[in-house]
Amino acid sequence: MTPDVFHESEFVLLVLFSIVIPAGIYAFLFRKVSISRWTVGAFATVLLAVAGVNVVLLQHLSQLAKPTGTTIYDKLFSGQVSLALYVFPLVFGGVAVNLLSHMLVSHLDEAEAAFEDKRAAPRAMNAVPHLGARSPVFVLLACALAAAFIFALDLTTGEEIKLHVLYVFPLAVVATYCQRLTAALVALVVTTLLQIITYSHQVVSVPSFITDIGVAAAASALVVYLARAARSRYLAALNEAQTDPLTGLPNRRAVLSRVDWELLRQKRYGGALSLALLDLDGFKTLNDTRGHHAGDEALQLVADVLRQCTRDSDAIGRIGGDEFIIVLPNMQADDCRRKSRELGETIARRMQAAGFAITASVGWKTFGAPPASTAQALRTVDDLMYQAKAQGRKQNCA
Repeated sequence: MTPDVFHESEFVLLVLFSIVIPAGIYAFLFRKVSISRWTVGAFATVLLAVAGVNVVLLQHLSQLAKPTGTTIYDKLFSGQVSLALYVFPLVFGGVAVNLLSHMLVSHLDEAEAAFEDKRAAPRAMNAVPHLGARSPVFVLLACALAAAFIFALDLTTGEEIKLHVLYVFPLAVVATYCQRLTAALVALVVTTLLQIITYSHQVVSVPSFITDIGVAAAASALVVYLARAARSRYLAALNEAQTDPLTGLPNRRAVLSRVDWELLRQKRYGGALSLALLDLDGFKTLNDTRGHHAGDEALQLVADVLRQCTRDSDAIGRIGGDEFIIVLPNMQADDCRRKSRELGETIARRMQAAGFAITASVGWKTFGAPPASTAQALRTVDDLMYQAKAQGRKQNCA
């Protein structure tokens, strides 16, 4: 199959760099409520690179079309139309400069503050975490570069050495590390198109061309499916390992990891950190007299109360038996005292309504300065909780 100018890989790349990449960048930017400094800089750099690549591609296609003896050169790559095509890189360069100036000067402070607040206040441990800590934008950019490198190498080696099988690696990475299925499907379509362009440069019959493309697309789709299935199984296992099966709350390992993170945040940014440790009064008696099913019901009731009476930025978890911990970032001592009292009263009221003779003793502490370690912080609130229990049922101690 002999390609004309419109089937040249440079023309496809021109469309890709002139329309697809900038449209994706603009869509990402305008959907973002908050954005970091590094993301703005990365997008501006990409737009500058796109502008330079467009100029090179336009010049090459112009030289390619000139000796064809057709009207393609006259209509598309010369005169006023050619000047119009060069408007694309000029616009992209201007937008890049605008991003680096306007956004970094007028919008960056607010956007970065919102970005930090959003990152620092997740609903602790109640959602399935993303696979790994890699940024989806970084993953997509790295895999796009890898696919471009494979494409260029495959064109260079010709029919003797076929490298299209290497596309499975960036495909698998995107499907595994990007949360949205859309990203994997876009990567699948793009790599399939790149393979179609490569095959179009080979002199083969139409049936062979169709067969090669069909096999490549099927293999790529299978890689995406297997990678997504592996991701789902991994996240399910991770969620199960971090969740208490009875209450659905984070278990000891998960919630103490959140305490570690909050201590690091406090050391870096300052502020207060409050911890509350809650232990049920009369829980053993309930188990002995009415059976473990009643005890399980009481624990589930406590978990429901904690979910309803805490903020989205707080972390709650069951650390063993009938003990629960509440992590309260940026909560001052007076607020923590009121919250601990509220929790004790709400649990007692809900237990009485359910017919359980259960109350809660709460030990809490507001750390104005970061404690030396998570173990020390936990030991402090644990001692306070036992002091509350020594004072009688339904007590708070700080």
